[in-house]
Amino acid sequence: MFERYTPRARQVVGLAEHGARTLKHTYIGTEHLLLGILAEREGIAAHTLKFFNVDYEAVRVKVAKTGERKIWFRPKHLPFHPDAKTALVGALHAATYRDHKAIGTEHLLSGLLHEKDNTASSVLESLGVSPVQVSQHINRALNYVTHSVEERSMSKRIDYYEDPEAPAANSLVPSVNVFVVNERDEVLMIRRTDNDNWAVPGGAIDLGESVPQAAVRETLEETGVTCEITGLVGIYSDPKHIIYYTSDGEARQEFSIAFTARPVSGKPRPSSESKEVVWVPRAELATYTMDRSMRLRMDHFLSGGPMYIG
Repeated sequence: MFERYTPRARQVVGLAEHGARTLKHTYIGTEHLLLGILAEREGIAAHTLKFFNVDYEAVRVKVAKTGERKIWFRPKHLPFHPDAKTALVGALHAATYRDHKAIGTEHLLSGLLHEKDNTASSVLESLGVSPVQVSQHINRALNYVTHSVEERSMSKRIDYYEDPEAPAANSLVPSVNVFVVNERDEVLMIRRTDNDNWAVPGGAIDLGESVPQAAVRETLEETGVTCEITGLVGIYSDPKHIIYYTSDGEARQEFSIAFTARPVSGKPRPSSESKEVVWVPRAELATYTMDRSMRLRMDHFLSGGPMYIG
């Protein structure tokens, strides 16, 4: 049933069942899927809910008051409530309608809030959060991308520069890079899962968010660190640099805005997009393997010169 689900989406379903069992509820409802999304923490849906200040513990307290309780009810698998089944069908429709190959947590959230009268929507409303606004926010993001955001994290990325064998560019997507520097003057670095190179965190700007919001979100998603933007390194838009994604044949012309930032909270941890996340002293940055374009941005950052525009 869940073959098309991304690893994160499957984890959400598992966490939903775990949450229902912990609360001694006899089925998996939309409210438990909502809990599963929040418990997963790193997916697009979890970050969307965080954008609206939806707190896991607050939702859990509300969900605990719903559902039938049977202390000794221990089936191998809890059944899905009819409303939850409708939400799962809605997730499939959200992916199929946009010709997305995989169903991610973003599709689950879209399906979950498509119906306005289920328990998940009621829980959000009781916390002062508009399910309609959350649904509109995630749908705008879904309409903006050409395939599942989480599916992209499993693809390979190939960077070309002035290469006659590079594919012709077929997209231009505004994105961000973030140089997060701590009080020890160390830079937050990730080792990417899609090309094994080292880089600073970053990614595409989603519809419905500002450029600084995208920088903060991408850093949190890839590293577990919440940051605050402090400055601008430069704007990079060299048409000679083509980024090719193997998952769908997208050949993206470079367009990235690089920022400086300081950490506010959180500890470094890897994600589906980052094999390793570490704080690196400035003096050691030259020893890390990275793509030419990232090395150029790193050099501009380290030089501390005027903002680069190119």
